Amino acid sequence: MRRQVGRRSSSLKRSLVFRICRPMDEAGSVSIIGAAAVILVSAVATLVVDAGFAYLSKRELQGAVDIAALNAVQAPTRIEATARDAIQKNYGDPDGLTAFEVTPGEFPTGAQLDEMLKLPVDQRRLLYPASGRFQPDGTDFNAVKIRASSQSESFFGRLFSLAAPTVQAQAIAVREPFAQLTIGTGLVSLGAPFGPTALNPTTPSVLNGLLQSFLGVNPALGLAHYEGLLVSNISVGSLIEAAARVAGIPESNARAVLDALVPAADLYEALADAVANNAARTALSRLANATPEGVRVRLDDLFPIDLLKPERAADGTVNLFHLAWGMSDRIADGAHAASVNLDLADLGPLGALLRSATLEIGLLQPSQHSAIGGPGTEVQSSQVRVKLNLDLVDLNLGLLSVALRLPVLIEAASAVARIDTVACGSKAVEDAVVGVSATSAAVKLTVGEAPPGFFTNSGPVAALPAALVNAPAVRVFGNASVAVGAQSGEVAFQHPFDIERVWKIGAPGDPSVMGAALLSDLDLDVTVLGLPLLGTGIVEALVKNALTALTPLLDTILEVPFRLAGLQLGGADVSVPHVRCGNAILAG
Repeated sequence: MRRQVGRRSSSLKRSLVFRICRPMDEAGSVSIIGAAAVILVSAVATLVVDAGFAYLSKRELQGAVDIAALNAVQAPTRIEATARDAIQKNYGDPDGLTAFEVTPGEFPTGAQLDEMLKLPVDQRRLLYPASGRFQPDGTDFNAVKIRASSQSESFFGRLFSLAAPTVQAQAIAVREPFAQLTIGTGLVSLGAPFGPTALNPTTPSVLNGLLQSFLGVNPALGLAHYEGLLVSNISVGSLIEAAARVAGIPESNARAVLDALVPAADLYEALADAVANNAARTALSRLANATPEGVRVRLDDLFPIDLLKPERAADGTVNLFHLAWGMSDRIADGAHAASVNLDLADLGPLGALLRSATLEIGLLQPSQHSAIGGPGTEVQSSQVRVKLNLDLVDLNLGLLSVALRLPVLIEAASAVARIDTVACGSKAVEDAVVGVSATSAAVKLTVGEAPPGFFTNSGPVAALPAALVNAPAVRVFGNASVAVGAQSGEVAFQHPFDIERVWKIGAPGDPSVMGAALLSDLDLDVTVLGLPLLGTGIVEALVKNALTALTPLLDTILEVPFRLAGLQLGGADVSVPHVRCGNAILAG
């Protein structure tokens, strides 16, 4: 019994010692761990606070550098001074900068830049790294690159002997230059040899006939009305304002205005209110009355502005004749042909040689006379088909008195012009250069009858044999053709930019000269009772002489449809009336 009591006492002592000593060992361990945790948390907090402040410092520096680059690229004669002024105003500690570099250069613009502009700046910098495409001191200055760095504050890092972090920022700002390009300006250019003096008396009947085919109603415009439209221009800003009123859209949202479908008649009336010329105002009101109800047009189809912010093109110029004509053409929405019986009295003394003159004109595709944008912007004239039939007064051929006719077919492709480059130098618009390439229209004149689909098929056509003389038992057939091929060229437009400064691409053919060449190559076939007739030299000479006398008429008659389409029988008129250089965007 005494032995068992001793054993219990010994066991109890060991248990008591264990229970007393164990808590004391654990307390020491916790203290060590806690101290280590405090040090670790302090270090993390130090890094978080210092890193967070460095991030905020970089954001502040980046914002200031962005502003400096945008300002500097718009001040080509004071690039570095403008950049430093912007840093002084927009960065909290400009004296604390450890580096500040300003580099002017060249940055490629075009389709990729357009895609970049659709993205937020952060995504733009990620997806389109700009450094590799920036060319320092490029030949065509349009960009500025700025690099800056500064020392951020270190609040707790010094406790651990950590150096203060360095923050860096870079920005590349690009000017987005653009230009207005026009084609077919021979009809709208002011001053000799174009402008109102170029219109001849046949113009109203031809144009009214075409407008009637477009609108369904003859607007009955006179020569003075067309001249009024030709000499009247409005600004792009006024055009957008007029369309905004019709569409019920704030003019500040220019892109929505351009994309909106607006009532055509109401737009004609709004344009009439915006123009000062009385004849032009009357013409636009008559076009509004002739336009079918419910017909709508989209302004961007008539006058494309290929800019993310079209309001930047507000200073551009729009000619009312081309705008009104384009509206009517778009209303028709398809290939159209009009037949006009010309007033012989309008053709001058040579009109006395004719019994009748009929002119049919077909526009196979709409023209795009003017557009605003950067490199890649294109304009084009109409694709035109013309059928001219001249019936002569009776011709005395010995024992026979017969009537002669001259059917002439004309096929003209579209002339096209394109902006290749818009380069702005140190003086912005004053030393800007706009590179333009253009291809004139290929034109073919044929003596012959029009085949089916002549006014609807845009592909090549083969003329049918033409009967030039129809008389009892005697028929004279003829055929001939002459062509002016398309010609291409390039030109650099420089200041001053004006619609009157026209570049003529190609070597325009004179209709009367081409007509003379056409008829001099005329191959005649004379038959009597359906059989070839030998010894027809006298007959052929009489027919050729009679038809050749008509060649001066071709100049007068054909001027209208070709000037209307912006064509000059193998040539094309191109101009750049407006350029702007001062818009800046961040490219990286």
